[in-house]
Amino acid sequence: MWCRRRFACIIVAYAIFCVARPAAAQLLVDDVPLPNDVRVETPDSSVPDTHKRFLGGWIGVWGGTLHHLLIVEAVSSDGNARVIYAWGDSSQGRTARGWRRYPARVNGATLEIAADFGAAYHLVTPVTANATWQRGDSASRARMWRVDIAGLTAAGARPWSSYLPTSLAAEPTLAKGFASPSYVPMRPDRGILLYLHGCDGLNVRGWTQAWLDHFEVSGFRVFAPDSFAEKRPAAACGRQPAELYDVRVMQTLRALDLLRREYPAVPIYMWGHSEGAAIAYRINERIAGILTTGHQCGILNTGRISVHKDVRLLVLMGNPRHDKYLPAGIEQSSLCQRTMKYPRWRWKQFLDVGHLIPIWKEDVLREVNEFFAIDTKYFGTDARMGEDGPAGMTINPRVERVFAEAYKKIELQKAFAIGSLNVYGYSFNAASELDAKTSALYLCNSVLHPRDYQAGQRCLLYAINDRIVFNRH
Repeated sequence: MWCRRRFACIIVAYAIFCVARPAAAQLLVDDVPLPNDVRVETPDSSVPDTHKRFLGGWIGVWGGTLHHLLIVEAVSSDGNARVIYAWGDSSQGRTARGWRRYPARVNGATLEIAADFGAAYHLVTPVTANATWQRGDSASRARMWRVDIAGLTAAGARPWSSYLPTSLAAEPTLAKGFASPSYVPMRPDRGILLYLHGCDGLNVRGWTQAWLDHFEVSGFRVFAPDSFAEKRPAAACGRQPAELYDVRVMQTLRALDLLRREYPAVPIYMWGHSEGAAIAYRINERIAGILTTGHQCGILNTGRISVHKDVRLLVLMGNPRHDKYLPAGIEQSSLCQRTMKYPRWRWKQFLDVGHLIPIWKEDVLREVNEFFAIDTKYFGTDARMGEDGPAGMTINPRVERVFAEAYKKIELQKAFAIGSLNVYGYSFNAASELDAKTSALYLCNSVLHPRDYQAGQRCLLYAINDRIVFNRH
C-alpha cells in the first residue's frame, strides 16, 4: 500500500516515467495496456524459491496518481528475469499510457529494472512489495500487491476504479474519503477498519499511511471517511464547537450502517485519532472494537465515554510534554484509571512519543497486534535517522528550492529531512518538535531506494523549524 493513493505532506517529484508506447498492446486494464501475449512461464526446477516469489502480476500506483502493472513473466536460476512494465495516463497529461518488456535482475528479496530509468521492487510479504522508481532527479514510490493475472485481464476488469461498492458511494464522506483498493485482499475474519481522522482533515499520507498499511497487510479492508465532504463547522483544532461533534457522530453512524449492510457478519473496528478519538468515544454501537490515539481517556477532561461496556476499547497516548492536545500532568492523574473501568477497556501511555503514535515502535505494535488478535510484523518504513550521510552528500539544488519556498512558509512546528540525490520529506502539521522530526524522517525514508533502506542508509535531518542542523547533529 505504500503509495498507491496519497498526496499531502511530502512532495515527491516525478516527471515522465517510461518510454514511447509500443504498438502491440491489445489488453486494457483500466487505463493500463498490456500485450495480448502476456504469459507467466513455469520455472525450471533449478530456480530457487526466493526467485519464484516474484513470478506473476503486481499492481500499484506510482506517486499516488499513475497506475502501474508489473508482470514478471520468467525468472531463471541465475536471477535473470523478463518483465512487462506497464503504466497508465498521468494525471498531469505528460505521460501517455504504454508498456514494454525489459530484462530484470532478482537479487535476494529485490527485483530491479535498469533501463533509461531504474525501478526496484522489494518484497516485504509474500503478497506485497515496496517499489521505488527513479530517473535523474525525479523519483517516486509505490506499494505493490500480487494479483491474479487471469482476473486482472478479464473483460471489464477495473481494479483501480472500483474502490467503493455502489452502496457505499452514496455516502459522501465515504465517496470522498479513502477506501482500500479493490485489489487489496480482505480476510472476512479480520474485518473492516473504519478510520476517523483528526481535526485538520483526512490525510492518509505519512505516519497515518504506515498504520493503514499495517491493517491492510493484516487482512483488513480500510475505510476512511472525509468529514469535510459535506457542510460542517470549519477546522478549529483545540476549539471545536459542540455542533461539530454532532455532525461527525451522525456521519460516522451513517457510514457504520452502510458498512454493516454491505459486509454482513464481518467484524467492524474503529480507529479514531485526535478529534476522531473524541468522536469514537461517542459511538455507542456494538462493534468489534475501538482504538484511539492522540487523545486522553474520554471526552474532554470529564472522562465520559459512551462506548458500550462490552465493546473492546484501547486508548494509546503519548507524553503531554510532546503532545499539546493532552492535558498537562495526565501521567500523574487518575483520569484514565477512573474512566477505563470495564474489563474490556484498556489504556497505555508511551512517554517517548508525542501526538503522533508510530505503529513501527515495538511496544506500540505489540499493543495493536494484541488488540486486533493479529501477529503481523511491521514491514514498512520507520523514522530512524542515519548516523551520517554518504560521503560528500549535499542538499540537491532542486530540493533546496523546495526548502526555501514551500517549507519556509510553514508556520507550525516543522522539520525537513534529506537523503541522497533528490530524496526529501518534511512535516507540515506537527504538534511538537518530536512529531515534526518523526514525520519528516518517515516521509524521507519512505522514498529511499529499497536497497539503500535495507542497507541502513537512512535520511538525515536537514532542518528543525528554520534552523539548519545538517551535519551538525
